[in-house]
Amino acid sequence: MGLFTIIKNLFSKVEGIESQVESFVAEVETKAPQVAAKVKTEVTKVKKATAKAKEVVAEVETKVKNATTKKATKTVKK
Repeated sequence: MGLFTIIKNLFSKVEGIESQVESFVAEVETKAPQVAAKVKTEVTKVKKATAKAKEVVAEVETKVKNATTKKATKTVKK
């Protein structure tokens, strides 16, 4: 399951970057409110995409685990 660990670590890094961007937007908001609004919109899109990607990865990981378990069970029954 090394691949899933790598993917989950990437999600953690994305969340860290999102936090940094939100902090930056908070600082910039008073000087460039239009830019800050656009960045907030894009960050929201990224968060939605990340949430969907997490769901898909969890679903695939479950399917892989189940398939591996079924295969191991069949092998043991022989």
